[in-house]
Amino acid sequence: AVAAAGGDETVREAVARVRAVRAELGYGADVFGLVHGDLRQDNYLFDRGRVRVIDFDDCGYGHYAYDLAVASAALAHLPQRDELREALVDGYRSVRPAAATTDPEVLAAFAGLRRVQLRLRRAL
Repeated sequence: AVAAAGGDETVREAVARVRAVRAELGYGADVFGLVHGDLRQDNYLFDRGRVRVIDFDDCGYGHYAYDLAVASAALAHLPQRDELREALVDGYRSVRPAAATTDPEVLAAFAGLRRVQLRLRRAL
């Protein structure tokens, strides 16, 4: 399973990077709490101008940046991904303005962890 996730070194690097980011972010209520855990396009719907989230199988406590990283990474295959990511981050900041949560390095660390998690899940 570890080989399918990119090998020992890839997994170790992703985990170490996220541990460092989590330590830097801390666990205050402004950056940590209940997260969806799988916030991608299949799991949110638009209804009357509002976003509705579904499928809470992976929810738990974590850093809010994880959900933002997953949602942002899920846009990678779209041709307008840059504009969509910018709009996503702008909308996110309008509700949760903590700059650390939207830092590109923070999001990259959580996106890397998500990739490893998905590869491990598929390998099992």
